[in-house]
Amino acid sequence: MKDFTFITILLVLGCQSERKVETYKNYIASWSSDGKQILFYSDRNGNWDIFRINPDGSALQQITHSSFNEREPTWHPQKNAYTFSSDSLGERRIFIRDFDADNIMKLTSDPGQHASPSWSPDGNHLAYLSEKDKHWNVLVKSGKDSTSVIIYTGSTYPGRPTWSPSGKEVLYSIAVNGKETLHLTNLDGTIVKTYTPDFNSCGNAVLSPDGSYIVFDAHSDDVLDSGDGKWEIYKMSTVDHSIVRLTFNDKDDWGARWSPDGTKLAFLGSGFNNTGYELFVMNADGSGRTQLTSR
Repeated sequence: MKDFTFITILLVLGCQSERKVETYKNYIASWSSDGKQILFYSDRNGNWDIFRINPDGSALQQITHSSFNEREPTWHPQKNAYTFSSDSLGERRIFIRDFDADNIMKLTSDPGQHASPSWSPDGNHLAYLSEKDKHWNVLVKSGKDSTSVIIYTGSTYPGRPTWSPSGKEVLYSIAVNGKETLHLTNLDGTIVKTYTPDFNSCGNAVLSPDGSYIVFDAHSDDVLDSGDGKWEIYKMSTVDHSIVRLTFNDKDDWGARWSPDGTKLAFLGSGFNNTGYELFVMNADGSGRTQLTSR
């Protein structure tokens, strides 16, 4: 990482007072490699900050307190560190915060707004989104020499990129002939496999740790941000492409992420107190739904 730019950026800006909001949202979660902690981000205090929590709902802790927006935390698979996006420099850039070294480093510098960082399982590559003038790229940056390769480019939003268990392919989604299609792509941009769940809109697709399933959320109508309760979480077999619905709710459920051992899913859903999206955990078969966060 010799070409990555070190910066001095302070996430904790003094004793900033917290501004509580009545209706807040928690967003996409990330499991630590040992499965003992979950990172997520929330606007519960008026802007986006990063939090961590245990999978049983205990030990909730806010870990950023700045006036900027820190979003999309992703645990590094090999380090006591997480990657995140921040608008602290104006345009959104991607950073890594190392707890052991007690420092923060900027990882991306190319033009555009950067979002949705995702580490390969071995920590050698970082996939992320870049958007500029309504044009999207999915890029993969090498953790060794900081070089980047564009594996998707176009005017259609490709969803949040995620990785295959081998770390050799990236998964993203693009509409093909009116149907959302999941693309599994080599690091040179070659599409090696596609999956069509047969929904107009779907997203947040991620392969299970053993590669047997893809979990994703889908909407029966072509509506991205609906809040109408029609977003549900599904699981597709990578062998026969059969699909099982995991959530049954009159509120939206989405953004599922596998635990490292593949037995649990963290996801977002409407809380029992109706404050907005709360963080939940359930078993990989959809049973045992447990709400972790609450006002």
